[in-house]
Amino acid sequence: MMERPSGSIKTTKNSHNRSLLVLVKKSMKLRPWLKSVLWDLFGVRSRMNSRRHSSSRIVSLAPQSLEDRTLLAAFYTAATSATAVDLTVRNVVVSGVEQLQVIQTQSGVILTFGAVSSFTTDVSILGSGFSDVFRLEIDSANIGTSATKQILLDGGSGTDSIVVQRNSDMNLTGTKIQVGSNLIKLSSVESASLTGGNGAQVFDVSDWSDRTATLNGAGAEDTYRFGNNWGKVTITDPAGGVLDFLPQFRGNFQSVRRATLRADMKSPV
Repeated sequence: MMERPSGSIKTTKNSHNRSLLVLVKKSMKLRPWLKSVLWDLFGVRSRMNSRRHSSSRIVSLAPQSLEDRTLLAAFYTAATSATAVDLTVRNVVVSGVEQLQVIQTQSGVILTFGAVSSFTTDVSILGSGFSDVFRLEIDSANIGTSATKQILLDGGSGTDSIVVQRNSDMNLTGTKIQVGSNLIKLSSVESASLTGGNGAQVFDVSDWSDRTATLNGAGAEDTYRFGNNWGKVTITDPAGGVLDFLPQFRGNFQSVRRATLRADMKSPV
C-alpha cells in the first residue's frame, strides 16, 4: 500500500506549476518510484511553458512593411510578352455601356475591357520589352476630357509607336497626344504616325526631340504647326497644306512627299 506524505499539500486552480512544485518538494518523503514520476512530470510542464514563452517572443508587434499599392494599377500589361505586341485601344458602346477595350490587332481578340464609368483615375496600358505599336481609336466625350479618366500609354523598352487615323486636329508632344478633345498621356513612345480625314486638320508637333513623326493630312488643305524641338518629321499630303513655324524653332524635316506646301512664318497669336 502506498504511503501518504505527512502534512497536507495545498493547491490552487490558478497556479498549477506552484502546486506541482510543492508536491515535488514534499515528495522527498515518498517512495523513490513516485518521486521519480513527479520530478519527470514537473520537468515536462516546465519545458512546455518554456516553449510557450519562447514562441511568444518571436511574434513582433511592430508595424509590418506592406507592399506599396498606391501605384497606378495597369489596365493591361504586356510586360511578360516574349515578343513585340500590336495593340488597338478603342472605346465602344456595348448594351448602352461605354467600354474601353484593348485588342490584339491582328487577331481581333479582346485582351481586356472595362466600363469607362468605373474609372476614377488614369488607366495605364503597358507595352512589352520590344518595339510595340499602339493604335488609338478613341473618340469619346468621357475619356481624357478632364483631369481623370485619362489613358497612359507606356511603351517600355524598344522603339515604340503610336498610330492614329481620325478626322480631327492633333497635338503631339513627348508626354501626350491630343486627338480632338481626347488627351492620351505618353511614356517611352518614340514614333508617331498621324493621319487626318477629309476635313482641314491642324497637326501641331513640339517637344518631340529625338523622335520621329509621319503626318498625313489626307483630304483638304491642312495646317502643320511646329513648335520648338519638333524632332524628325515626314509630311505626306496629296492635297497640299500650310507650314506654320513658331519663332526660334528647331527641328528636322525627314522629307516632304507628294505635297504642295506654302510656308506661313507668322508669329503665334
